Amino acid sequence: MDDIEILRVCNKLAKPYGLTVEFLAPVGIMAVGVGGDQRTLGRPVVARGRWPGWKALAALSTAICNQTPTNRVTFDITPGPRWLRWILLALLILVGAGMIAVLIFLALA
Repeated sequence: MDDIEILRVCNKLAKPYGLTVEFLAPVGIMAVGVGGDQRTLGRPVVARGRWPGWKALAALSTAICNQTPTNRVTFDITPGPRWLRWILLALLILVGAGMIAVLIFLALA
């Protein structure tokens, strides 16, 4: 299954929950998981959107891992523009205000 097909299946599964799915890491970055009695390598994905509830997240992550070669599903369910929070966090870390950056980041989340 190629990357486009993986995303197509993941987004088809996530659509009823109001989420979209994309790859979390660039090509070549793999996550280690367990499938049966052995280790597996797969590309991690992130589902983004509004909070659908714990049961929906559990059902979605199980469905994605069972139907695609993905073995790690993460969720970004924070409101607002993601890029703004990450830029602010990076700037504060660069100026040496690491603890302040983490507190502000958590407050914005």
